[in-house]
Amino acid sequence: ASADPGGRLASCRRDVSLQLPLEAFAAWVAKPSQKNLDTLLHLGAGEEDAKPGIAGEYGRYDDFVDHGEGHNVSERSTHFPQLPRLSGTLFHNAVQRFGPGVDWVMAESWLREQCTSLSNDTQLQGALMDRLKHLVNASVKHNWGAAVQGRRELPVILKLGNVILRGRIDLAWQEGEAAIALDLKTNDVLPENADELAERHGYDHQAKLYAMAYSASLGAETAEGRLLFVPSLAEKRYDVGVDTQRYYRSRA
Repeated sequence: ASADPGGRLASCRRDVSLQLPLEAFAAWVAKPSQKNLDTLLHLGAGEEDAKPGIAGEYGRYDDFVDHGEGHNVSERSTHFPQLPRLSGTLFHNAVQRFGPGVDWVMAESWLREQCTSLSNDTQLQGALMDRLKHLVNASVKHNWGAAVQGRRELPVILKLGNVILRGRIDLAWQEGEAAIALDLKTNDVLPENADELAERHGYDHQAKLYAMAYSASLGAETAEGRLLFVPSLAEKRYDVGVDTQRYYRSRA
């Protein structure tokens, strides 16, 4: 067996396709340990893995993808360890429902209903609403541009040799001839620390792979993956050229 986890993944029978969650594959690329490889190979990805919502946030590969760092939002989150993940999921769902740049007046009532349906704990409901208000009010300040007219929660499939990656792009649109894929992150991170956080958890790989998938579906010649961290509004952009695409195919 190859000592390189990438080599082991590539050594699988070429007539057998591995279907994997794109997010988990990106995390493995960031941390290609043997343990993470074994976990990844046991995951598989069906349609249920690509669907948005609370269940997806606590899906089968949730333990594999580390969502923890950068998520300590306040002292209240120490009392409710599920607060960062729940608020992140509900924020994504609000963007999907109302569109990017949604304001608090429009989203408050719907988000309150979602919080109430999730838990009978009034303290948790209050903590969620506080966090969601903070996220929504911050996101309104971002210049969304053409993303407002883009596709939301766009399901994509990316074929890398005999490895098939499935996922959903938070926001996808075109700028001229370029295919743009944006992944929203609700980690609390300072702009100067965004690069390090993205590289540590494979968020940069997620953005690039999403852009590859979207550009392939459009037949676009150029692609760009983006990350937007809310509430800091730190934004990272990654050109996806031939060398980048060749790299991910080698990893598969």
